[in-house]
Amino acid sequence: MSEDIQTTNDLGDPRRLCGVAEAAALLSESLGIRISVPTVRSWARRGVRGVRLPIVRVAGHVFVRPADVQTFLEAAAAAAARGRGMRDGIDAVADAAAAGAEVARG
Repeated sequence: MSEDIQTTNDLGDPRRLCGVAEAAALLSESLGIRISVPTVRSWARRGVRGVRLPIVRVAGHVFVRPADVQTFLEAAAAAAARGRGMRDGIDAVADAAAAGAEVARG
């Protein structure tokens, strides 16, 4: 068997990719609120407070690096602290992301 095959599930491994549904589950767990798959896609496409969730496209499929989920939460929290404006309907999500990043840093 090749030594290059990844046998660990370490979330910090920059080579590990997860599907959008798993990214939604990771975000839900971090924020303590349910995050849907369409929300994850929206955060990748439009962003939150000017911060986009990085994605990787492979053969037409969208993947997220679990390490990028934490980076996204921290960047969204920093943007919220700077007071960057955004549509009112998304403010609650940005505030939840900011709270989640604070809890994650614990």
